[in-house]
Amino acid sequence: MPRASSLVFVLLAACGASAPRPTTGAPAWREASVASFEEAAHEDRIVVLSIQADWCHWCHVMNATTYADADVLALLRDHFVVVRAEADARPDLAERYTNYGWPATIFFAPDGREILRLRGHRNPQAFRAILTALVDDQRAGRELGSTLEGHVTDAPREAALGDLDEARVRVRMQVDALYDDAQDGWGTEQKYPFGALVQHALLRASDLDEGPWHDRGMRSLSRYAELIDPVWGGMYQYSDGDWSHPHFEKIASIQAGAIQAFADAYAVTQDDVWLDHADHVVSYLTQWLRTADATFQASQDADLRVEGRDPMPGATYYAQGDEARRALGIPRIDPHVYASVNGELAAALARLSEVRDDADADELALATEAIDAITRTHRDERGLFRHDAASEDATRYLADQAQVLRALVAIHQAGGDSSTLASAIALADATLAAFRSESGALRASDASDASPLAASTFPIEENALVARSLLALARLEDREDRRETALAILEAISVPSAVAELGRKVGEYAIALELAQLGMVSFTVVGPPHDPRTLDLARAVRAYPEPRRVLVMQPGEGHYPLMDEPVLFVCGEETCSEPIRHEDDTHAAIDRFFGR
Repeated sequence: MPRASSLVFVLLAACGASAPRPTTGAPAWREASVASFEEAAHEDRIVVLSIQADWCHWCHVMNATTYADADVLALLRDHFVVVRAEADARPDLAERYTNYGWPATIFFAPDGREILRLRGHRNPQAFRAILTALVDDQRAGRELGSTLEGHVTDAPREAALGDLDEARVRVRMQVDALYDDAQDGWGTEQKYPFGALVQHALLRASDLDEGPWHDRGMRSLSRYAELIDPVWGGMYQYSDGDWSHPHFEKIASIQAGAIQAFADAYAVTQDDVWLDHADHVVSYLTQWLRTADATFQASQDADLRVEGRDPMPGATYYAQGDEARRALGIPRIDPHVYASVNGELAAALARLSEVRDDADADELALATEAIDAITRTHRDERGLFRHDAASEDATRYLADQAQVLRALVAIHQAGGDSSTLASAIALADATLAAFRSESGALRASDASDASPLAASTFPIEENALVARSLLALARLEDREDRRETALAILEAISVPSAVAELGRKVGEYAIALELAQLGMVSFTVVGPPHDPRTLDLARAVRAYPEPRRVLVMQPGEGHYPLMDEPVLFVCGEETCSEPIRHEDDTHAAIDRFFGR
């Protein structure tokens, strides 16, 4: 077997992400940048890019077996340049290859062209066969990988639809076709708790009068709750086949989606079971992922890995009670603090604070403290957010700007400090300036180098998140151009083949299209900011289950007349309500405006 140091693996711009823990016989890893592609071109070698995640069970397995196999190591050493990227540290790559799971293995020709994409774990025998076939193709002068599954063919980029009504119909059909009537949720082979799809279902039920989607959304959310760890809280990432065979990693984005969906379900039903589920998730976040600096870490491993001992699978470890778990050890928590993760969690916590009728609830404080902390540590001189403040990576990623912008708007809507609106406006402007392309779509990163991995992509979900924030800001700032920009972004990313390729991962895009078509609704509370009646009206608005709602606080003279007491005006695209007073049944009065 070759020495571990005889094959050089390069860690691609991993921004401080942790390399996998060494395994006997496995290759050494060292940090590098786009020079790896220059090396490949100079030596006429194929590039192997392995995208992994620190928490990923099958990544650990592939490192310990496939990349430790003597024959695999020899082939890689003699014929390939091997690059590794940490998915959580590279949101642009994570988005580009999101459908390939982790580990994803991407092959590039020496000239930088993609030639092959592989999803998930490959055992040594299968991987040796792929490597051998590529070497044989190169020696024979054939098209590289043309006979292999996952071969990438060059195809012209399909044009965007240019019609948001058609785009909305198409994405609804896509989501509907993936719904599993037998077991609920979307998709059948792997059951993921996609929170945005539940939110989309509830939106369709309430604002589009599609009643069956209320029941489907609620049933799905009940199944999601089966993935909550009954001991420590927190939601596992997904389950195989049905909802009773979970993979035990706990990913921050899964927790955020769960909180958002549970909060919306409670707003619609007033059933405390949804708050109980949300509390179990929040309890996990505060106990295990929250740092002393009030920020949140990214994930916790599925398996227990203790040096000098064989790994303990999550199914064995998480079957234990609290005391037994602690005696065995704690599955590794990724220590990195990413702006995108904190933005996503902060937005979810702010939303939960809105629906909870409890003045002592601290979710809004948790959200505000997290965003304040990453603003101090992650924001750069341009007003953009670094992905990881501890990294020297100069690239800025759309995912970070989109999630922090979403959080700032959510915190403002939930009653946070008034400065959050100014921060949201500044970040929106900086994001558009740095990421907007000629088509109107936003690029995944602002990278300008010539690496094949820096090619412009336009992530649909992140673009949709920015569009949603702009739709809200259009009302808050009274700026129609914000809305026009949001619509232009949605039109530019509505490329049918790209949307179809995402499968189930279109929840935020679907919501954004619905909101763009329905139009946002201003709920303007007019009254002295510290008057208890003003605060009561604002609380009632926040708890009202209306996804289109934008809460506008008017403390003095403005669009609406000052009256002898605080009042609420609800105003859509073409009509406004009569003034709603604090002594009214506020929710019933709003229902009358919507004709419910």
